[in-house]
Amino acid sequence: MCRCASKRQAPQVRDGYLADLLLVRGNPVEDVRILQDRDNLAMVMKDGAVHATDLPALAHMSAV
Repeated sequence: MCRCASKRQAPQVRDGYLADLLLVRGNPVEDVRILQDRDNLAMVMKDGAVHATDLPALAHMSAV
């Protein structure tokens, strides 16, 4: 089942939901250019399944 956000529902990351996520080093809201450098990409998740990870990059990331 596919669930998506609408004007009445905020996006959510939780059990049972399919997610497309990028985990990056840095804050793309402050500087979108960090998405241009693949070294800043730590994880790609598509439809709730992890497709690529970079554990060394994850080790250097601080908790949000």
